[in-house]
Amino acid sequence: MDRDDILDRILYGYFLEQLFSVATGRLDKLLSVVSIILGSSVIGGFIPEISGVFIVVIATVQTIYGFGQKSGNAMRKSAEYLQLFDDAEKYSDSELKIQLKTLEKTDDHIWSSLKDIAILKTQIKIGVSIEQQEKLPTKSKLMRFLCG
Repeated sequence: MDRDDILDRILYGYFLEQLFSVATGRLDKLLSVVSIILGSSVIGGFIPEISGVFIVVIATVQTIYGFGQKSGNAMRKSAEYLQLFDDAEKYSDSELKIQLKTLEKTDDHIWSSLKDIAILKTQIKIGVSIEQQEKLPTKSKLMRFLCG
């Protein structure tokens, strides 16, 4: 693996973590807003039993999956990738590869639907021509729109 490949992997890791941070952060905020709206409907007397069940389900999902925490962790991790990319000139090729592998060892499991988007963002950043760039399927285009 040459230096350009290592730098490409660092950028890919940065974009992947950044996308995951945005996606999980937005999902956490959406669930919180829906929970608040449902809570208001309980107070207002609009089918409180059903609203209460949905509030419990949303709270359970937020607790089990921890989208807010995952978002924060991914944001921190993306900053580490960006820092490594910015400091790349300080390292030899072998040192940079070791730093990348060390960083990758602590990566969390990220949704596979974000991987194609991260590849495309990396290709755009490194200047791959439009004809050679990754073509996103419809599902990935929707995820790209939702992740900003």
